[in-house]
Amino acid sequence: MNGTAPRRWSRVAAVLGSALVAGSLLAPVLTAPASAADREPLRDAAERTGRTVGVALAPHLLDDPAYRSVAEREFSLVVAENAMKWDSTEPNRGTFTWGGADEVAQFAADNDAELYG
Repeated sequence: MNGTAPRRWSRVAAVLGSALVAGSLLAPVLTAPASAADREPLRDAAERTGRTVGVALAPHLLDDPAYRSVAEREFSLVVAENAMKWDSTEPNRGTFTWGGADEVAQFAADNDAELYG
């Protein structure tokens, strides 16, 4: 495996993680209290093999306890879903707002996760 392989897998994991958190068919499995408590978090399983598993995080959804819980428990890499895109950081020409980007960065720091953005 060359030096770019772990990054490639991290990107794949970020896309898959986003789908899981954002409401794919597997999201109910991850948020079900009994199953989540009975299994190893994805981030721990990935760490054992030297990988990260990521999520495209939407800061406006962090107020949802189920969303936050899954993001905190399962993922070791955070990518801003839209909070670091141009239209979010400069909604009006010459006027910048970093609130959403700061929330994503703070979430990553608070949860010992890598941040891509």
